Amino acid sequence: MSLHHLLELTLSRRSLLCPAFLLFSVLHTSSYSQDQAVTGSHEILMAIFAHPDDESVIAPLLAKYARQQVEVYLVFATGGGKGLRKHAGIPMGEPLARARMNEARCAARHLGVHAPIFLGLEDGSLGDSQQFTQLHHLLDSLLDRNRPTAVITWDPGGYYGHIDHRMISNVVTELYQEKDYLSNSRLFYFGVPSWNREITDTLRTILAKALVNATLSTRRSLFTHQITWSVQDLEAARAALSCHQSQFTPAEMKDLFFLNTAENVIHLRSAFATGQARSSIWKD
Repeated sequence: MSLHHLLELTLSRRSLLCPAFLLFSVLHTSSYSQDQAVTGSHEILMAIFAHPDDESVIAPLLAKYARQQVEVYLVFATGGGKGLRKHAGIPMGEPLARARMNEARCAARHLGVHAPIFLGLEDGSLGDSQQFTQLHHLLDSLLDRNRPTAVITWDPGGYYGHIDHRMISNVVTELYQEKDYLSNSRLFYFGVPSWNREITDTLRTILAKALVNATLSTRRSLFTHQITWSVQDLEAARAALSCHQSQFTPAEMKDLFFLNTAENVIHLRSAFATGQARSSIWKD
């Protein structure tokens, strides 16, 4: 979720941070293990995000489908090496990226999903032309190789406008509208409806309040799916969030877990409608 960006958004809702340094590429696509090349006719769900901890917004859903024997994969474009939090005392760059990647592996174990795939791109810079081109190539190769039956990613607003979130949404959407190999796959955007007062009044941490203030919400009428979960899935999600100690204090985890699960559903929007071409935009 790259919380240093979020806290700056309390001053400017859509401010973008300039890259400060080059993130060491700790992993790349050649490191995919053989069991990540999925074959067969079973369901394959791929959740594609920018940073370790982004998966927490749909964690109960991931646990649910993993429990139902769906092949669930987490993909992170960056290691999150710029997400500095003072409470953790971990320097930015490679040390923080390695810590966050290990936290993502911890979360994946609790959720019962496959070990995460890291693309090794630079945190905070996916909007730069070179990084954007690499992101497009890497995700194209990854999706072509794995052929998921469904993908979940950020909506176009990227939750709270983070440039990395937006670029992930942009590239995944572009590939889905272009590539024939994805014609039998479905793309879903994770989105958040407008927060209600009953939810936000319970928050106690600056970080959670900043997230609520910066959220770019989706009209409820646009959501096509509402995914529920079991108590077992909820506890798996809680345990997974507790892995991200470099990013959140215990109090922040409590607030964020409440926000992620307050409505007892995860809201998704199907990205594309298909069917016979129509001759008027005014008629269904």
